[in-house]
Amino acid sequence: MSRLKTLPIILLVIFFSSSTLFAATYTECYQSACAFITVPDNVVANEDFEVTVEGYLEGGSSFGTNSYLFLENSEWSYDHNNMVRTSATPLDVNGVNWGSSFLKTYTLNRPAGYYSFTFVFGYRNFAKDWYDVAVEASITTTSTATPVAFDIKPQSCPNPLNIKKKGILSAAIVGSDDLDVTQIDHGTIKVAGLSPIHFAYEDVTEPYYPLNGKASGMDCTEAGPDGFLDLTLKFRSQDFYAALEEVNGEPLRRGDGVVAVMSAGLITASGDSSPRLLVGEDVVRIITKK
Repeated sequence: MSRLKTLPIILLVIFFSSSTLFAATYTECYQSACAFITVPDNVVANEDFEVTVEGYLEGGSSFGTNSYLFLENSEWSYDHNNMVRTSATPLDVNGVNWGSSFLKTYTLNRPAGYYSFTFVFGYRNFAKDWYDVAVEASITTTSTATPVAFDIKPQSCPNPLNIKKKGILSAAIVGSDDLDVTQIDHGTIKVAGLSPIHFAYEDVTEPYYPLNGKASGMDCTEAGPDGFLDLTLKFRSQDFYAALEEVNGEPLRRGDGVVAVMSAGLITASGDSSPRLLVGEDVVRIITKK
């Protein structure tokens, strides 16, 4: 929808409850106006979640004015003056808002399905010209959060993560009678907010129980193939460490045991309004050997 250049996505360093795991911020800028929207990666249907919007005018002051729109599932476009045009009824709107910045968090609750949110922000000052910048993000609300087996370094227990050494870290979403891993949507997989760099199907391990609630570095298994296909994942070790540190909110030290949370969605058939969210976890032990 937008014809503006999108800046890199910034993963926030926030860990939420089971209904909202991670959040991501999206950014768009045009001339001196910038708009931000932060949405959760995963939301359980019919539970509260938050969408935060922010806009600022570079070089603006408290004596200036701005305007904003907050839209849901709405078609919109820019006109020749770079003003957003839409026929939709906004969730929130202010045509003349005082100041050079705006920040607001909306608490929402939606049934299972797919939703897009758009934040429009801009100048409404004749001396500065009239223009908007729009940023859009989407979420999928799921009917349930299903625990599944997730294994870092299959066939290893415990799971060391060497923060001094570059390399590749392996993991697996473990298949079972209840989970056909070929039905997982690769694009939805995140571990500590990090997407894998490689996927493959092979039988490498078996589930460790309990699936969730792990606390000890020994909550793991060295077991090998069990006859069910697994979805194996690859991460760059240093990226994985950085992601865990971001979620943890402070530097990780040698000997720390850190729970890494995996989330993923299933491939949904056309018209399916009840997508499932899969959630798993495993523990890594931080080491610093060169």
